[in-house]
Amino acid sequence: MGRTTPRPAMTIEGPIPWSSDKVAQLGNVGREAIAMSHEGECSCGSIRFELTAEPMIVHACHCTRCQRATGSAFVINAVVEKAAVALLSGAPRAAHFEGTRHTAYFCDDCGTYVWSEYAGGFGACWFVRVGALNDPGACPPDVHIFTSTKQAWLVLPEGVPRFDEFYDLNSVWPQAALDRLRAAAPTG
Repeated sequence: MGRTTPRPAMTIEGPIPWSSDKVAQLGNVGREAIAMSHEGECSCGSIRFELTAEPMIVHACHCTRCQRATGSAFVINAVVEKAAVALLSGAPRAAHFEGTRHTAYFCDDCGTYVWSEYAGGFGACWFVRVGALNDPGACPPDVHIFTSTKQAWLVLPEGVPRFDEFYDLNSVWPQAALDRLRAAAPTG
């Protein structure tokens, strides 16, 4: 059976320069901004990182692009300021999904996606793959998005907000998380 819609191409870029300096203090905003750290790594251990702040929000994304990119029914992303992700070892490579604002970062050795970047309003944030954290159970989804394309067999938990597509940040995010997002955005 032939494909009815073409897939957008991906452009693979070289290693990204990173700083392994940890953020000492982000302020007392957000979801307990410095309550604890979360360490993570790729499957082979070449890339190791640490979140030095709690996520502003955790998405379970059910869009078809995430389903294809992960080979699964959905992806869980912890949204955190770029300054709050300390790269401890390795150098992720970038793959930009042409025709989108989405660039994914992965281990060149084992192929594990560790985080993504979305240009625009989230440009100062990483969408860290919760499955790459050493304790993924510490970051359950706060919201399910793009549920209009979720797998029919998947039953979503009661009590967790869900949206057919995306949502209005001001209606969903706590004020402290919105403050952190605004503070992380580049000025000018």
